[in-house]
Amino acid sequence: MISDYIYYIQTEDIEKLTSIMSVDDLLYEEQQSKQIIKNHKLYFDNLDDLKFDYVGNFNFEITDKANKSHIIHILYGDGLMGISDELAPKSP
Repeated sequence: MISDYIYYIQTEDIEKLTSIMSVDDLLYEEQQSKQIIKNHKLYFDNLDDLKFDYVGNFNFEITDKANKSHIIHILYGDGLMGISDELAPKSP
């Protein structure tokens, strides 16, 4: 899930990013996915250099070659999974 999320940001795949951010009946909008990409481009020096590591408690640290890092969290419950990322707009 995390590798797909990062890949969709790197490749600017709005449709797939929107799909992975939509959980059950909470639909994410393409405009929000565009904002995710824009925010990551502003935060990280180069999206192509991103890697991630599991740091515990369903948290993952995304890091670029300049060692700029950012934590994202996997949400889970009721058989559903989602991604919480402070660089992503919240669902409406």
